Amino acid sequence: MKRRQYISVVFALLIAIPGFAHQVSKPFIDILSTGKHPITVATKVEDSSKIIKNPGNCPIEFLRRIGRAFSKYWPENKASFLTATIIFKENLGKPDFIRNLPEENLSESQIEAANSLINSHSEKFKQSEADFNPPSEAISMRFAVDVSEIQKNLKELLEEKEPQNTDKKIPVIPLNEKDKIKEDILPVIESFSDFYGLLSISEKGIFGRINGYCEKGNLDQITSIKPLSLDEYIDEEPLIILAQTHSNQEPAMVMKKLESIPNMKVINQLVASAGLDFEKDLLVNNYALESILYVNLTPTGEKMIPDVRLVTMLPKMEHLISIIPNLKKLCMNTGVFITNLESTIKDVDIVRLNHFLLSDYGIYISIIDKFCVISSTQEGHIKALDFLNTPSKRVKNEKVKDCNFYFRIKTSDLNIQLQQFLQSPLLRDKGIPPLTNMTFLKEMDDIVIKSKMNNKDIKIDLDIPFSIKEKDN
Repeated sequence: MKRRQYISVVFALLIAIPGFAHQVSKPFIDILSTGKHPITVATKVEDSSKIIKNPGNCPIEFLRRIGRAFSKYWPENKASFLTATIIFKENLGKPDFIRNLPEENLSESQIEAANSLINSHSEKFKQSEADFNPPSEAISMRFAVDVSEIQKNLKELLEEKEPQNTDKKIPVIPLNEKDKIKEDILPVIESFSDFYGLLSISEKGIFGRINGYCEKGNLDQITSIKPLSLDEYIDEEPLIILAQTHSNQEPAMVMKKLESIPNMKVINQLVASAGLDFEKDLLVNNYALESILYVNLTPTGEKMIPDVRLVTMLPKMEHLISIIPNLKKLCMNTGVFITNLESTIKDVDIVRLNHFLLSDYGIYISIIDKFCVISSTQEGHIKALDFLNTPSKRVKNEKVKDCNFYFRIKTSDLNIQLQQFLQSPLLRDKGIPPLTNMTFLKEMDDIVIKSKMNNKDIKIDLDIPFSIKEKDN
Protein backbone atom coordinates (compact mmCIF):
# COMPACT_ATOMS: atom_id res chain seq x y z
CA MET A 1 0.00 0.00 0.00
CA LYS A 2 1.40 3.38 -0.88
CA ARG A 3 2.79 5.03 2.21
CA ARG A 4 0.93 8.28 1.74
CA GLN A 5 -2.44 6.51 1.40
CA TYR A 6 -3.15 6.73 5.12
CA ILE A 7 -0.40 9.08 6.20
CA SER A 8 -3.01 11.72 7.03
CA VAL A 9 -4.79 9.31 9.33
CA VAL A 10 -1.59 8.28 11.08
CA PHE A 11 -0.44 11.89 11.36
CA ALA A 12 -3.70 12.99 12.91
CA LEU A 13 -3.86 10.08 15.31
CA LEU A 14 -0.31 10.64 16.52
CA ILE A 15 -1.16 14.12 17.63
CA ALA A 16 -4.83 13.67 18.43
CA ILE A 17 -5.13 10.74 20.77
CA PRO A 18 -4.02 11.89 24.22
CA GLY A 19 -2.04 9.85 26.67
CA PHE A 20 -5.06 8.54 28.55
CA ALA A 21 -2.98 8.24 31.70
CA HIS A 22 -3.32 11.66 33.26
CA GLN A 23 0.14 11.44 34.82
CA VAL A 24 1.95 11.41 31.44
CA SER A 25 0.43 14.76 30.48
CA LYS A 26 2.95 16.70 32.57
CA PRO A 27 4.89 18.69 29.98
CA PHE A 28 8.65 19.04 29.72
CA ILE A 29 8.32 22.56 28.35
CA ASP A 30 7.81 25.80 30.25
CA ILE A 31 4.13 25.97 31.23
CA LEU A 32 4.17 29.77 31.06
CA SER A 33 4.99 29.66 27.34
CA THR A 34 2.14 27.38 26.27
CA GLY A 35 -0.44 30.14 26.16
CA LYS A 36 1.33 31.68 23.18
CA HIS A 37 0.78 28.64 20.98
CA PRO A 38 -2.43 27.86 19.07
CA ILE A 39 -3.94 24.39 19.49
CA THR A 40 -4.03 21.88 16.64
CA VAL A 41 -6.24 19.14 18.12
CA ALA A 42 -8.88 19.20 20.84
CA THR A 43 -9.91 16.05 22.69
CA LYS A 44 -12.71 15.61 25.20
CA VAL A 45 -13.20 12.44 27.23
CA GLU A 46 -16.39 11.82 29.20
CA ASP A 47 -17.51 9.00 31.49
CA SER A 48 -21.22 8.52 32.06
CA SER A 49 -20.82 4.84 32.94
CA LYS A 50 -19.87 2.71 35.93
CA ILE A 51 -16.90 1.24 34.05
CA ILE A 52 -14.39 3.55 35.71
CA LYS A 53 -16.31 4.47 38.88
CA ASN A 54 -17.12 0.90 39.85
CA PRO A 55 -15.48 -1.57 37.42
CA GLY A 56 -16.19 -4.57 39.66
CA ASN A 57 -19.91 -4.35 38.86
CA CYS A 58 -19.47 -4.52 35.07
CA PRO A 59 -20.88 -7.75 33.61
CA ILE A 60 -18.27 -7.72 30.81
CA GLU A 61 -14.84 -8.99 31.89
CA PHE A 62 -12.99 -6.88 29.32
CA LEU A 63 -14.68 -3.73 30.62
CA ARG A 64 -13.72 -4.63 34.18
CA ARG A 65 -10.09 -4.77 33.03
CA ILE A 66 -10.39 -1.43 31.23
CA GLY A 67 -12.10 0.17 34.21
CA ARG A 68 -9.42 -0.93 36.67
CA ALA A 69 -6.67 0.33 34.37
CA PHE A 70 -8.29 3.71 33.69
CA SER A 71 -9.45 4.37 37.28
CA LYS A 72 -5.83 4.76 38.42
CA TYR A 73 -5.35 7.81 36.22
CA TRP A 74 -8.78 9.35 35.85
CA PRO A 75 -8.93 12.88 37.36
CA GLU A 76 -10.63 12.79 40.74
CA ASN A 77 -14.22 14.04 41.02
CA LYS A 78 -14.50 14.66 37.30
CA ALA A 79 -16.97 13.23 34.80
CA SER A 80 -14.97 14.61 31.88
CA PHE A 81 -11.68 16.22 31.00
CA LEU A 82 -10.33 18.27 28.12
CA THR A 83 -6.91 18.16 26.47
CA ALA A 84 -5.33 20.05 23.61
CA THR A 85 -2.44 19.22 21.31
CA ILE A 86 0.14 21.92 20.66
CA ILE A 87 3.03 21.95 18.18
CA PHE A 88 6.21 23.56 19.53
CA LYS A 89 8.16 24.27 16.35
CA GLU A 90 11.14 25.48 18.35
CA ASN A 91 11.49 21.96 19.78
CA LEU A 92 11.65 20.16 16.45
CA GLY A 93 13.44 16.82 16.88
CA LYS A 94 12.88 16.76 20.65
CA PRO A 95 10.33 14.72 22.70
CA ASP A 96 8.24 17.83 23.41
CA PHE A 97 7.88 18.89 19.75
CA ILE A 98 4.23 17.81 19.89
CA ARG A 99 2.58 17.77 23.31
CA ASN A 100 -0.90 16.86 24.45
CA LEU A 101 -1.63 19.00 27.50
CA PRO A 102 -4.44 18.70 30.08
CA GLU A 103 -6.82 21.54 30.77
CA GLU A 104 -4.95 22.78 33.85
CA ASN A 105 -1.88 23.48 31.70
CA LEU A 106 -3.77 25.51 29.10
CA SER A 107 -4.51 29.22 28.97
CA GLU A 108 -8.10 30.49 29.00
CA SER A 109 -7.92 31.24 25.28
CA GLN A 110 -6.65 27.74 24.52
CA ILE A 111 -9.42 26.15 26.61
CA GLU A 112 -11.97 28.30 24.79
CA ALA A 113 -10.50 27.32 21.41
CA ALA A 114 -10.50 23.61 22.32
CA ASN A 115 -14.13 23.66 23.48
CA SER A 116 -15.13 25.64 20.40
CA LEU A 117 -13.42 23.12 18.09
CA ILE A 118 -15.18 20.18 19.77
CA ASN A 119 -18.58 21.93 19.86
CA SER A 120 -18.34 22.90 16.18
CA HIS A 121 -18.36 19.17 15.34
CA SER A 122 -21.29 18.19 17.59
CA GLU A 123 -23.66 17.42 14.70
CA LYS A 124 -20.97 15.42 12.91
CA PHE A 125 -20.35 13.38 16.05
CA LYS A 126 -24.07 12.59 16.22
CA GLN A 127 -24.03 11.44 12.59
CA SER A 128 -21.09 9.13 13.30
CA GLU A 129 -22.74 7.73 16.43
CA ALA A 130 -25.86 6.90 14.44
CA ASP A 131 -23.93 3.94 12.97
CA PHE A 132 -23.84 2.10 16.31
CA ASN A 133 -26.33 4.01 18.51
CA PRO A 134 -24.26 4.21 21.74
CA PRO A 135 -26.04 3.78 25.09
CA SER A 136 -26.31 6.69 27.49
CA GLU A 137 -23.87 5.01 29.88
CA ALA A 138 -20.46 4.89 28.17
CA ILE A 139 -16.92 6.18 28.10
CA SER A 140 -16.69 8.45 25.08
CA MET A 141 -13.78 10.27 23.53
CA ARG A 142 -14.17 12.87 20.80
CA PHE A 143 -11.39 14.63 18.95
CA ALA A 144 -11.37 17.32 16.29
CA VAL A 145 -8.42 18.61 14.28
CA ASP A 146 -7.74 22.20 13.30
CA VAL A 147 -6.50 21.15 9.86
CA SER A 148 -5.60 24.68 8.78
CA GLU A 149 -3.29 25.07 11.79
CA ILE A 150 -1.50 21.79 11.02
CA GLN A 151 -1.11 22.83 7.37
CA LYS A 152 0.27 26.20 8.45
CA ASN A 153 2.80 24.64 10.86
CA LEU A 154 3.96 22.07 8.33
CA LYS A 155 4.45 24.65 5.59
CA GLU A 156 6.38 26.95 7.92
CA LEU A 157 8.70 24.14 8.93
CA LEU A 158 9.28 23.20 5.30
CA GLU A 159 9.99 26.82 4.37
CA GLU A 160 12.61 27.28 7.10
CA LYS A 161 16.06 27.80 5.59
CA GLU A 162 19.50 27.25 7.06
CA PRO A 163 19.99 29.75 9.90
CA GLN A 164 22.23 32.69 9.10
CA ASN A 165 23.25 33.06 12.75
CA THR A 166 23.40 30.97 15.90
CA ASP A 167 20.41 32.78 17.43
CA LYS A 168 17.94 31.05 15.13
CA LYS A 169 15.27 29.52 17.37
CA ILE A 170 13.47 27.12 15.03
CA PRO A 171 15.55 24.11 13.87
CA VAL A 172 15.66 23.19 10.21
CA ILE A 173 14.41 19.91 8.68
CA PRO A 174 17.19 18.22 6.67
CA LEU A 175 16.80 18.71 2.91
CA ASN A 176 16.33 14.99 2.15
CA GLU A 177 13.60 14.78 4.80
CA LYS A 178 11.90 17.86 3.37
CA ASP A 179 11.70 16.18 -0.03
CA LYS A 180 10.07 13.09 1.48
CA ILE A 181 7.54 15.18 3.41
CA LYS A 182 6.71 17.29 0.35
CA GLU A 183 6.23 14.17 -1.77
CA ASP A 184 4.46 11.81 0.65
CA ILE A 185 2.77 13.88 3.37
CA LEU A 186 2.12 17.45 2.27
CA PRO A 187 -0.19 16.65 -0.68
CA VAL A 188 -2.50 14.63 1.57
CA ILE A 189 -2.42 17.08 4.48
CA GLU A 190 -3.16 19.95 2.11
CA SER A 191 -6.12 18.13 0.57
CA PHE A 192 -8.04 17.77 3.86
CA SER A 193 -10.32 20.50 5.14
CA ASP A 194 -11.70 18.63 8.16
CA PHE A 195 -10.72 15.69 10.35
CA TYR A 196 -12.44 14.33 13.45
CA GLY A 197 -13.27 11.13 15.26
CA LEU A 198 -14.76 9.44 18.28
CA LEU A 199 -14.45 6.32 20.40
CA SER A 200 -17.23 4.77 22.50
CA ILE A 201 -16.71 2.09 25.17
CA SER A 202 -19.78 0.59 26.79
CA GLU A 203 -21.49 -2.71 27.59
CA LYS A 204 -22.68 -2.64 23.99
CA GLY A 205 -19.12 -2.77 22.65
CA ILE A 206 -16.16 -0.71 21.51
CA PHE A 207 -16.85 1.45 18.48
CA GLY A 208 -14.59 3.98 16.79
CA ARG A 209 -15.19 6.32 13.89
CA ILE A 210 -12.66 8.54 12.13
CA ASN A 211 -13.77 10.88 9.37
CA GLY A 212 -11.87 13.13 7.02
CA TYR A 213 -13.31 15.54 4.47
CA CYS A 214 -11.56 16.83 1.37
CA GLU A 215 -13.14 20.05 0.12
CA LYS A 216 -11.11 19.98 -3.10
CA GLY A 217 -12.51 16.56 -4.00
CA ASN A 218 -9.17 15.18 -5.14
CA LEU A 219 -8.46 12.37 -2.66
CA ASP A 220 -8.91 9.68 -5.28
CA GLN A 221 -6.41 11.48 -7.54
CA ILE A 222 -3.77 11.62 -4.80
CA THR A 223 -4.09 8.05 -3.63
CA SER A 224 -5.47 6.27 -6.73
CA ILE A 225 -7.47 4.01 -4.39
CA LYS A 226 -10.56 2.18 -5.66
CA PRO A 227 -13.17 0.10 -3.77
CA LEU A 228 -12.53 -3.63 -3.40
CA SER A 229 -13.89 -5.72 -6.23
CA LEU A 230 -12.87 -9.02 -4.60
CA ASP A 231 -15.58 -9.01 -1.93
CA GLU A 232 -17.10 -12.30 -3.11
CA TYR A 233 -13.67 -13.94 -3.12
CA ILE A 234 -13.07 -13.32 0.60
CA ASP A 235 -13.09 -16.58 2.55
CA GLU A 236 -14.48 -16.01 6.07
CA GLU A 237 -13.03 -19.26 7.46
CA PRO A 238 -9.50 -18.07 8.49
CA LEU A 239 -8.77 -16.46 11.84
CA ILE A 240 -7.46 -13.20 10.35
CA ILE A 241 -8.43 -11.51 7.09
CA LEU A 242 -6.85 -8.41 5.58
CA ALA A 243 -8.24 -7.35 2.20
CA GLN A 244 -7.20 -4.12 0.54
CA THR A 245 -6.82 -2.25 -2.71
CA HIS A 246 -3.48 -0.75 -3.70
CA SER A 247 -2.69 2.57 -5.29
CA ASN A 248 -1.41 2.48 -8.84
CA GLN A 249 2.18 3.54 -8.21
CA GLU A 250 4.38 4.96 -10.93
CA PRO A 251 7.02 2.26 -11.66
CA ALA A 252 9.67 4.89 -12.32
CA MET A 253 9.10 6.46 -8.90
CA VAL A 254 9.16 3.06 -7.18
CA MET A 255 12.34 2.17 -9.01
CA LYS A 256 13.94 5.44 -7.93
CA LYS A 257 13.27 4.60 -4.28
CA LEU A 258 14.48 1.01 -4.69
CA GLU A 259 17.76 2.19 -6.19
CA SER A 260 18.61 3.86 -2.88
CA ILE A 261 18.59 0.44 -1.16
CA PRO A 262 22.07 -1.03 -0.55
CA ASN A 263 22.95 -3.93 -2.87
CA MET A 264 20.17 -2.99 -5.31
CA LYS A 265 22.74 -3.12 -8.10
CA VAL A 266 23.44 -6.75 -7.25
CA ILE A 267 19.71 -7.53 -7.36
CA ASN A 268 19.39 -5.81 -10.73
CA GLN A 269 22.27 -7.87 -12.06
CA LEU A 270 20.67 -11.11 -10.85
CA VAL A 271 17.36 -10.17 -12.47
CA ALA A 272 19.16 -9.23 -15.71
CA SER A 273 21.02 -12.57 -15.71
CA ALA A 274 17.62 -14.24 -16.13
CA GLY A 275 16.76 -12.03 -19.10
CA LEU A 276 14.45 -9.74 -17.13
CA ASP A 277 14.28 -6.00 -16.56
CA PHE A 278 13.40 -5.17 -12.95
CA GLU A 279 11.28 -2.12 -13.77
CA LYS A 280 9.62 -3.20 -17.02
CA ASP A 281 9.03 -6.87 -16.21
CA LEU A 282 8.59 -6.94 -12.43
CA LEU A 283 7.11 -3.53 -11.60
CA VAL A 284 5.09 -2.39 -14.61
CA ASN A 285 3.08 -5.54 -15.21
CA ASN A 286 3.05 -7.41 -11.92
CA TYR A 287 1.86 -4.85 -9.39
CA ALA A 288 -1.11 -6.18 -7.43
CA LEU A 289 -4.25 -4.07 -7.72
CA GLU A 290 -5.96 -5.88 -4.83
CA SER A 291 -4.90 -8.47 -2.30
CA ILE A 292 -6.31 -10.70 0.44
CA LEU A 293 -4.12 -11.96 3.28
CA TYR A 294 -5.29 -14.86 5.46
CA VAL A 295 -3.68 -16.09 8.68
CA ASN A 296 -4.44 -19.17 10.78
CA LEU A 297 -2.15 -19.56 13.80
CA THR A 298 -2.90 -23.26 14.30
CA PRO A 299 0.29 -25.21 13.39
CA THR A 300 -0.27 -27.02 10.09
CA GLY A 301 1.49 -29.63 7.95
CA GLU A 302 4.68 -31.61 8.51
CA LYS A 303 6.62 -28.61 9.83
CA MET A 304 3.74 -27.47 12.06
CA ILE A 305 3.84 -23.79 11.10
CA PRO A 306 1.04 -21.17 10.86
CA ASP A 307 -1.08 -21.17 7.72
CA VAL A 308 -0.51 -17.90 5.84
CA ARG A 309 -2.09 -17.31 2.42
CA LEU A 310 -1.81 -14.35 0.08
CA VAL A 311 -4.21 -13.96 -2.83
CA THR A 312 -3.39 -11.15 -5.26
CA MET A 313 -5.14 -9.92 -8.38
CA LEU A 314 -2.69 -8.86 -11.09
CA PRO A 315 -3.61 -6.47 -13.91
CA LYS A 316 -1.73 -8.37 -16.63
CA MET A 317 -1.64 -12.04 -15.72
CA GLU A 318 -0.70 -12.97 -19.28
CA HIS A 319 2.60 -11.14 -18.90
CA LEU A 320 3.45 -13.02 -15.71
CA ILE A 321 2.71 -16.30 -17.47
CA SER A 322 4.93 -15.29 -20.39
CA ILE A 323 7.98 -14.67 -18.18
CA ILE A 324 7.66 -17.87 -16.10
CA PRO A 325 10.68 -19.47 -17.91
CA ASN A 326 12.77 -16.42 -16.96
CA LEU A 327 11.54 -16.58 -13.36
CA LYS A 328 12.56 -20.24 -13.19
CA LYS A 329 16.02 -19.28 -14.39
CA LEU A 330 16.16 -16.53 -11.76
CA CYS A 331 15.30 -19.11 -9.09
CA MET A 332 18.13 -21.38 -10.21
CA ASN A 333 20.58 -18.47 -10.28
CA THR A 334 19.71 -17.52 -6.69
CA GLY A 335 19.72 -21.01 -5.16
CA VAL A 336 15.96 -21.50 -5.04
CA PHE A 337 14.72 -25.03 -5.73
CA ILE A 338 11.51 -25.61 -7.70
CA THR A 339 9.30 -28.63 -7.04
CA ASN A 340 6.15 -29.33 -9.07
CA LEU A 341 3.31 -30.84 -7.01
CA GLU A 342 0.09 -32.55 -7.98
CA SER A 343 -3.07 -30.48 -8.18
CA THR A 344 -6.69 -31.64 -8.19
CA ILE A 345 -7.76 -28.60 -10.21
CA LYS A 346 -7.48 -28.87 -13.98
CA ASP A 347 -4.92 -26.55 -15.62
CA VAL A 348 -3.77 -25.22 -12.23
CA ASP A 349 -0.23 -26.11 -11.17
CA ILE A 350 1.21 -26.02 -7.66
CA VAL A 351 4.88 -25.11 -7.36
CA ARG A 352 6.92 -25.30 -4.17
CA LEU A 353 9.87 -22.94 -3.85
CA ASN A 354 12.53 -23.24 -1.16
CA HIS A 355 16.02 -21.85 -0.74
CA PHE A 356 18.91 -24.25 -0.20
CA LEU A 357 19.73 -22.54 3.12
CA LEU A 358 16.18 -23.24 4.39
CA SER A 359 15.44 -26.51 2.67
CA ASP A 360 12.89 -27.59 5.30
CA TYR A 361 10.64 -24.64 4.63
CA GLY A 362 9.16 -23.29 1.43
CA ILE A 363 6.31 -21.40 -0.16
CA TYR A 364 3.60 -22.70 -2.48
CA ILE A 365 2.60 -20.74 -5.58
CA SER A 366 -0.21 -21.15 -8.12
CA ILE A 367 -1.90 -19.10 -10.81
CA ILE A 368 -5.65 -19.57 -11.04
CA ASP A 369 -7.83 -17.39 -13.25
CA LYS A 370 -6.87 -13.77 -12.46
CA PHE A 371 -5.19 -14.61 -9.15
CA CYS A 372 -1.72 -15.46 -7.97
CA VAL A 373 -1.86 -17.49 -4.74
CA ILE A 374 1.11 -17.77 -2.36
CA SER A 375 0.92 -19.87 0.83
CA SER A 376 3.14 -21.05 3.67
CA THR A 377 1.65 -24.57 3.82
CA GLN A 378 0.43 -27.03 1.23
CA GLU A 379 -2.77 -27.67 3.17
CA GLY A 380 -3.66 -23.98 3.30
CA HIS A 381 -2.71 -23.54 -0.33
CA ILE A 382 -5.10 -26.29 -1.45
CA LYS A 383 -7.90 -24.70 0.62
CA ALA A 384 -7.30 -21.32 -1.03
CA LEU A 385 -7.37 -22.83 -4.54
CA ASP A 386 -10.48 -24.86 -3.76
CA PHE A 387 -12.32 -21.78 -2.48
CA LEU A 388 -11.44 -19.74 -5.57
CA ASN A 389 -12.40 -22.61 -7.87
CA THR A 390 -15.80 -23.35 -6.26
CA PRO A 391 -18.43 -20.66 -6.98
CA SER A 392 -20.93 -22.29 -4.60
CA LYS A 393 -18.61 -21.53 -1.64
CA ARG A 394 -18.46 -17.85 -2.43
CA VAL A 395 -20.95 -15.35 -1.08
CA LYS A 396 -20.99 -11.61 -1.75
CA ASN A 397 -19.71 -10.00 1.44
CA GLU A 398 -21.92 -7.04 2.33
CA LYS A 399 -19.52 -6.00 5.10
CA VAL A 400 -16.97 -5.12 2.44
CA LYS A 401 -19.30 -3.13 0.19
CA ASP A 402 -17.58 0.07 -1.02
CA CYS A 403 -14.56 -0.62 1.24
CA ASN A 404 -10.96 -0.22 0.14
CA PHE A 405 -9.63 -1.81 3.35
CA TYR A 406 -11.12 -4.65 5.42
CA PHE A 407 -9.54 -6.29 8.47
CA ARG A 408 -11.26 -8.94 10.59
CA ILE A 409 -10.25 -11.17 13.52
CA LYS A 410 -12.54 -14.07 14.41
CA THR A 411 -12.55 -13.79 18.21
CA SER A 412 -14.25 -17.18 18.66
CA ASP A 413 -11.08 -18.87 17.35
CA LEU A 414 -8.40 -16.46 18.60
CA ASN A 415 -7.78 -17.91 22.07
CA ILE A 416 -7.47 -21.55 21.03
CA GLN A 417 -5.34 -20.78 17.96
CA LEU A 418 -3.01 -18.56 19.95
CA GLN A 419 -2.59 -21.27 22.59
CA GLN A 420 -1.86 -23.84 19.89
CA PHE A 421 0.69 -21.54 18.26
CA LEU A 422 2.53 -20.93 21.55
CA GLN A 423 2.75 -24.71 22.08
CA SER A 424 3.93 -25.41 18.51
CA PRO A 425 7.42 -26.79 17.73
CA LEU A 426 8.46 -23.32 16.56
CA LEU A 427 7.98 -21.77 20.02
CA ARG A 428 7.71 -24.67 22.46
CA ASP A 429 11.34 -24.57 23.65
CA LYS A 430 11.92 -20.82 23.30
CA GLY A 431 11.31 -19.99 26.96
CA ILE A 432 8.04 -18.18 26.27
CA PRO A 433 5.88 -18.25 29.43
CA PRO A 434 2.38 -19.73 29.17
CA LEU A 435 -0.40 -17.35 28.22
CA THR A 436 -3.49 -17.31 30.40
CA ASN A 437 -6.67 -18.31 28.61
CA MET A 438 -8.33 -15.13 27.35
CA THR A 439 -11.83 -15.92 28.53
CA PHE A 440 -13.01 -12.37 27.86
CA LEU A 441 -12.93 -13.12 24.12
CA LYS A 442 -16.10 -15.17 24.59
CA GLU A 443 -17.92 -11.91 25.27
CA MET A 444 -16.76 -10.33 22.01
CA ASP A 445 -18.02 -10.65 18.49
CA ASP A 446 -15.55 -10.35 15.60
CA ILE A 447 -13.11 -7.42 15.61
CA VAL A 448 -13.61 -5.50 12.36
CA ILE A 449 -11.74 -2.48 10.99
CA LYS A 450 -12.65 -1.12 7.59
CA SER A 451 -12.25 2.05 5.59
CA LYS A 452 -14.14 3.66 2.76
CA MET A 453 -12.71 6.42 0.62
CA ASN A 454 -13.86 8.40 -2.36
CA ASN A 455 -12.80 11.69 -3.88
CA LYS A 456 -14.13 13.77 -0.95
CA ASP A 457 -14.33 11.56 2.13
CA ILE A 458 -12.42 8.98 4.09
CA LYS A 459 -14.12 7.01 6.83
CA ILE A 460 -12.48 4.45 9.11
CA ASP A 461 -14.63 2.24 11.35
CA LEU A 462 -13.70 0.05 14.32
CA ASP A 463 -16.38 -2.37 15.54
CA ILE A 464 -16.04 -4.77 18.49
CA PRO A 465 -19.60 -5.60 19.63
CA PHE A 466 -20.04 -7.34 22.99
CA SER A 467 -22.45 -10.18 23.59
CA ILE A 468 -22.57 -12.08 26.87
CA LYS A 469 -22.57 -15.74 25.91
CA GLU A 470 -22.98 -18.86 27.98
CA LYS A 471 -19.64 -19.94 29.39
CA ASP A 472 -18.34 -23.46 29.11
CA ASN A 473 -18.94 -25.70 32.10
